[in-house]
Amino acid sequence: MEFERWTDEQLLESPPGGAAGRTFEAFYCRHERLIAAYHLRRAPDPEIAADLTAETFARALEARAKFRGQGHGSAVRWLYGIASNVRALSARQAVAELTKARELGLTRRGLDSEQHAELALLATEGGVLSALEALPAEQRDAIRARILDDLPYADQASLAGLPESTIRKRVSRGIATLRKTAKESA
Repeated sequence: MEFERWTDEQLLESPPGGAAGRTFEAFYCRHERLIAAYHLRRAPDPEIAADLTAETFARALEARAKFRGQGHGSAVRWLYGIASNVRALSARQAVAELTKARELGLTRRGLDSEQHAELALLATEGGVLSALEALPAEQRDAIRARILDDLPYADQASLAGLPESTIRKRVSRGIATLRKTAKESA
């Protein structure tokens, strides 16, 4: 590997340009398992740990310009600090969402057996990705952000500069289309 002999600090402090993306990729590859294990020990659900790991590295990438190495191991300590902050933020968001749902009298509904069957059919046929790709870009992006990336509707709306209701409609319409596709292929 091209950056094998570079220290973590060198990988993070490399100047912007073409190599900057590759140096961060090398840093990511070097520490991804370490951070995933950190999150997995604290959130034994592998999907949650994977989400928290991805978020940790996304925030590290955003903040890499602010990184100031302070000797051997400082990059890993910095990364653990980010991971800790991501976990704390995630926990606060979960509590806030539960509190808001209770205040509104909402309960989380699980999928019924028909919905499970539809999703299983799409997944087993490898049709999920192709069906998702067939959706209009606005619906596809909204579903990816909400379902795959677990981005709350309000955050998605804020990022897009749109009303939350618009994002909810896009997700709802996209899921309805995916259901229809699943039934037609059954």
